[in-house]
Amino acid sequence: MMEFRPLQGPFGVEVIGVDLSVPLLPEQIRRLMVAFHENALMVIRGQSLTPEQFARYGACFGKPHNPQSYGSGRHLDGHPTLDLLTNDPALRSLLSANNADHWHADLAFEDEVGSATSVYCLEMMAQGGSTTVADMRLAYDGLDEAMKKRLENLVGIHRHRNAWDKRKVELEMRDATPEKLEAMRGRQEKHARHPVAWPQPWTGRKALYGVVGTLQAIEGMPDDEAADLLAELQEHATRPEYCMSVDYEIGTVASWDGRATLHRAPPLPAGVDSATRRTMWRAAVTGPSPYLAS
Repeated sequence: MMEFRPLQGPFGVEVIGVDLSVPLLPEQIRRLMVAFHENALMVIRGQSLTPEQFARYGACFGKPHNPQSYGSGRHLDGHPTLDLLTNDPALRSLLSANNADHWHADLAFEDEVGSATSVYCLEMMAQGGSTTVADMRLAYDGLDEAMKKRLENLVGIHRHRNAWDKRKVELEMRDATPEKLEAMRGRQEKHARHPVAWPQPWTGRKALYGVVGTLQAIEGMPDDEAADLLAELQEHATRPEYCMSVDYEIGTVASWDGRATLHRAPPLPAGVDSATRRTMWRAAVTGPSPYLAS
């Protein structure tokens, strides 16, 4: 029998008594999806999953996203909707392994943003390795009324690469193949428009969206004014009282709501042995859960 327990912190829920290796009944999945959207962060421990089983679970949250669309070739072989996250130098460069060590919302630079991200832990370093997740609903609640009013109807412009990534881009381009260079240039030019604050589709609760990471400008606002506003929002959104640290052990599955949170991975060393290696599968989705569509 499934049991839902609040995580120790400002938000999030842990689910006890569920085995994701077997197909769940539609009503069980619906209960999970409701708890997920109410809490924005959900953790299930003690799992033993194949790629097919994890992909099946990830698809409960929405339409699977193909990581190959990044042009980075990070997908898990034979499973095009799963991303391989690892600092194993035999599988990924250290630069690539650390490409999520800054605050961001997945796929914010796309017209159809990431609605949920799930990760499944296969290897975990002896120290560190946690993901930090910030609740943008709590961050919005913490704004004063004058700021909430100021944010009404503001639209942010999101780009795949921001100024913090400039050095990484230069390093990636130095050794890139012609095909990868073309893909990189295309995604650097790509941008998307999203409200700076928006209500959540399932709960209606309002949240800031993607205010750290890919947000580069505010539509119709002078650059200097937008820069000041974004700096203020960025500092506010990542205050400790809005953040949770997700600690992993082998078999942990963690999922966060991409429309209601920011997240960042820790800085990772080269994973040369079991004490330093961090390996996960990731499943990102867009759109609503098919189990909440009605």
